Amino acid sequence: EQYRGKPIVINIWASWCPGCYREADDLARFAATHPEAVVVGVNLQDSKSGARTFYRRYGWRFPSIADPSGRIAASLRLQGMPTTVFLDARHREVTRIIGETDLAGFTEGLERATGRR
Repeated sequence: EQYRGKPIVINIWASWCPGCYREADDLARFAATHPEAVVVGVNLQDSKSGARTFYRRYGWRFPSIADPSGRIAASLRLQGMPTTVFLDARHREVTRIIGETDLAGFTEGLERATGRR
């Protein structure tokens, strides 16, 4: 309900994922500079302490859902780590990035989700 009418950016990540480390700073910047989108993490098969340390290290402020069994990631058709899924304001998938990306990649995905591209 609270996300109604907003594009959603879902980032599937883990503290054991090298690509997740490489994109983490850019994802934090993206989330902080794009309040028009809802950014949500899905923490895949990770330890609580690993996830907590990762979150603190990169100063992430957006919510993240623990997915210890991989059920959520499987429902999102995960094909590689990390993966970012972009949903439009009606919460339909518009595009996805499989593998790490950067600030430009996150921004481009959001532009596609909002129809600004």
